[in-house]
Amino acid sequence: MDYEMVPFEAISAEIALDFEAAAVSVRPWSSTAHAAAKTKLKSALLAFQKGRCAYCRRFIRDEVGHLEIDHILPKASFGDPLDWGSNDNELRKSTAGYPAFTFVPFNLALTCKRCNNKKGTYDCRVDRSAAASSFYNLDSQFYSWLHPYLDSYPEHITLVEGMIYQATLGSAKGSRVIEVCRLDKLAAVERLAAQVKTKNARAIGKAIGLLLEMVDHYGWDLIADVVQERFPEASMDYIWKRIEAFKVAMTD
Repeated sequence: MDYEMVPFEAISAEIALDFEAAAVSVRPWSSTAHAAAKTKLKSALLAFQKGRCAYCRRFIRDEVGHLEIDHILPKASFGDPLDWGSNDNELRKSTAGYPAFTFVPFNLALTCKRCNNKKGTYDCRVDRSAAASSFYNLDSQFYSWLHPYLDSYPEHITLVEGMIYQATLGSAKGSRVIEVCRLDKLAAVERLAAQVKTKNARAIGKAIGLLLEMVDHYGWDLIADVVQERFPEASMDYIWKRIEAFKVAMTD
């Protein structure tokens, strides 16, 4: 694991001041007036998150459609107001929202588009029956969700080679992230992505090269399987010889 949690120092004094200014500007989150502040935050978090999504830990690129800023506590209201105070996990996407925390940097994390979309408006405040406070709480126990700044990822989620996610020692926070972000389905999603990548490869070496960026998560065994699916006439022994050549080249 490249990092356990995002350190508080990821939010520099400059970033904090930029977001304080954004908060008092009365302009909405989507305003282009906040573009510079968001760019600084993205750059800092990309470095401290080692280029990985806060929830699935896959690598993300600093490009539109790949990287998004997640509001850990959702910024806007959604769903039936009768459900806003419920602590039923099935009703947590209905939320009153936390507009006061829209520009609080510690409420912001970098995620891949998939995880941000799956999480959506999920409200992770432990006790939603009580009125929300006016200050942003930095106590891990206040959240029923893995908080990137407050919780150690491996203490809640264990990532096994091949994109298999498990709640560490039955962690409730880890279980919620896995369930809500559908991380249990990610292995199948990644395998399909690998198959699409190699669909037009005309040679085994080319197919392996196309999958190298997935090695950290996917593992060499699964890459070998996908390559053999693309080239069923090739023996697994031959495919592994080609893979070993890539391994040597990567260590030179």
